[in-house]
Amino acid sequence: AVHMVPYKDSLTIPKIEQNICVGCGGCEYVCPAKPWKAIFVEGKTAHARIELEFEEVEETTVDGFGF
Repeated sequence: AVHMVPYKDSLTIPKIEQNICVGCGGCEYVCPAKPWKAIFVEGKTAHARIELEFEEVEETTVDGFGF
């Protein structure tokens, strides 16, 4: 989702392809720029939290191994 593009003179900067970015932060993590990263990822709100639905099930007791 990230590739480098020409900037000034012989420098390059990261360009993010928004249509394929999932907001995982992997590119920010591996960015070698110091002391500050050249990429800052805020993440996508759709990926911030998932709510799982649970079904109520009856508690069962297994006597032995089952076969």
